[in-house]
Amino acid sequence: MASDHALKRLTLVAVGARLISNGESYHVWKINKEKRERLANFGRYTAECLPKFIQKVQFAAGDELELLIHPTGVIPVISFLKGNHSAQFTNLIFICGVDVPTRKNRFEVIYSLLSTRFNARVRVRTYTDEVAPIDSITSIFRGANWSVFNFKHNIKSNLEELFSHHPLAFQKLKLWCTPFYLGNYGKM
Repeated sequence: MASDHALKRLTLVAVGARLISNGESYHVWKINKEKRERLANFGRYTAECLPKFIQKVQFAAGDELELLIHPTGVIPVISFLKGNHSAQFTNLIFICGVDVPTRKNRFEVIYSLLSTRFNARVRVRTYTDEVAPIDSITSIFRGANWSVFNFKHNIKSNLEELFSHHPLAFQKLKLWCTPFYLGNYGKM
């Protein structure tokens, strides 16, 4: 009897404020076709404005625009997305990275931006290898400073050469690995 109750609890899934069983059907993600079409038009517009840097425009996660760019285009593309009146992607959500050792350009860096004005997200993806650094976007988004700190320590410990023109001294970041309550953050 107790095992039946435990099994019944395992088949229930919390969705919002109510519980549903596995037998119920629900739709988690509804793609807004109008929004997707607007983003597709914006992606084409961006590719026309910056043909030297944007290599491919595609969609990820249904209706999230994704721009694949050349590594030299990080600063111009991010500046365009933040400053252009028809874009206004003024919030940096995160910077993350992927290490695929089998690729020639093994590191992929992904910037996620949000436009609160147009309620839209865009991912900007670029690539690099162990030798060629990517320009830091801290001159555009000050929050990129903290994102790169997390990126460096959580993804790969030897990424000191991955970003150029970055204001943080990576030697000093090693002090931040120990807990703050030890007082090491004040010794920089």
